[in-house]
Amino acid sequence: MQLHEFLTPADQVAQRTGPGNRIVLSSRVRLARNINGFAFPGWAKKADRQRACDLLCEAVGRQPEMQGAFTASLDSLSAMDKQILVERHLISREHAAKGPAAPWF
Repeated sequence: MQLHEFLTPADQVAQRTGPGNRIVLSSRVRLARNINGFAFPGWAKKADRQRACDLLCEAVGRQPEMQGAFTASLDSLSAMDKQILVERHLISREHAAKGPAAPWF
């Protein structure tokens, strides 16, 4: 799935039919705990943040519910894409401003 497909207006998404027509229009999760063995992101070095990101991306990607989901590294998104995600309250301004090793699912 690409970002432009994920950002399809809700009125168009609600009109879809077929086996995948029961969808979540928006969902947010906030991870408020640290990963065992890793420093909190604000204290971790860049290499440690990247290792944690890789570990999480792999674990999330193995979940059947995440198959076909939109996933992107923030450093692969344009400034405009990030701004759209901020405006739709899908990521915070602070998250959008972070560099590599800041995934978005």
